[in-house]
Amino acid sequence: NAKSMDSFKTQVSKPEDHQIFVTRENMSAFGESTSRGIITLNCRNSLIKHNLTVPEWASEVATDEITMGM
Repeated sequence: NAKSMDSFKTQVSKPEDHQIFVTRENMSAFGESTSRGIITLNCRNSLIKHNLTVPEWASEVATDEITMGM
């Protein structure tokens, strides 16, 4: 379950002298494949675009696209 990993990010410690750097432009974009167990629209469209079979369990499709990094 991806949601169970949310608390993990705050539990990982890093040295005090480490810094985070952010670029002006995104270097990559990541699309969520499911939302609460329902396939996302961007995942379904990506499967079709790449001639991959949409799983039978994915008959219900979320109406939104979930993308990080755009």
